[in-house]
Amino acid sequence: MKEFGVDESKISVVYNGIPVTDYTNITEDEIQKNRRLFKTQNKYVVTQLSRLSPVKNHECLIRAMDILINRDEITNLICLITGTGDAEYQNTLIRMIQEKKLTDYVFLTGQVRPVDILSISDVMVLPSNVEGFPVSVLEGFAMKVPVIRTKTGGYNDVESFCLPMEFNDAEQLAANIKKIYEGELETSDMVSRAYEFILNECSDVKMTENILKIYNDFNHEKK
Repeated sequence: MKEFGVDESKISVVYNGIPVTDYTNITEDEIQKNRRLFKTQNKYVVTQLSRLSPVKNHECLIRAMDILINRDEITNLICLITGTGDAEYQNTLIRMIQEKKLTDYVFLTGQVRPVDILSISDVMVLPSNVEGFPVSVLEGFAMKVPVIRTKTGGYNDVESFCLPMEFNDAEQLAANIKKIYEGELETSDMVSRAYEFILNECSDVKMTENILKIYNDFNHEKK
């Protein structure tokens, strides 16, 4: 808008949308199957759902897990890092996990169905350096999983539905995870509001309606 001098009144924002029912119809049997598959029984699960790319800053999450497990001695945690991507970066993450002696706690799962991994997650983290309006955050909202994220693109639209973290701040990330884990930070109200936001603003139906409205309004103005 600033660069091209576009009038703000001419700008419409359409949120990304997801098929909400795909995330709300998972059964308890499916959840238990996922727990066995990812070996998360009786564990508190921290998840990063994203492609493997340096911009997603998985290293920050691994450093946070190092703090929680090796310094704070919270050994009931397990961290699942999903997705595929840059092979060299993946090897960097594997070496980091090994060097910090986290091989029993941090796992690279490869490509997974978001609903499967989120169904067994207690908290979702997105410590990215750069983002747009991430669908993974919406998926976390739909699955009623507390979300911790950096203040990247779209954050202002969801700031009341998730917990913020400063860029590359592993200490702050670890502290937030610990507060949720120990019950010091109550997230149920935030999670409920996030779910309502998804239903009302970020369903695939709502997204389609909003796009159609823009076309219809434009056509009406032309006439």
